[in-house]
Amino acid sequence: MFLSWTKGRIERLFKTLQDRLIKEMRLKGINTKEEENELLNHYLRLHNERFSIKPAKEGDLHRGIPSS
Repeated sequence: MFLSWTKGRIERLFKTLQDRLIKEMRLKGINTKEEENELLNHYLRLHNERFSIKPAKEGDLHRGIPSS
């Protein structure tokens, strides 16, 4: 089952990457794949620091399969 709000989250991330990242590349004059990969690694690290949320509880919280 795929929850619609999860699709919205990933679509929002893709839009951010497609929009903001391209602008960042232009501003920095990036022309090669190597430069692009370096910027992407840096950008994703900053993005994850800003928007990541630590879980309330650590560990595997999945429920077991019912016997019935």
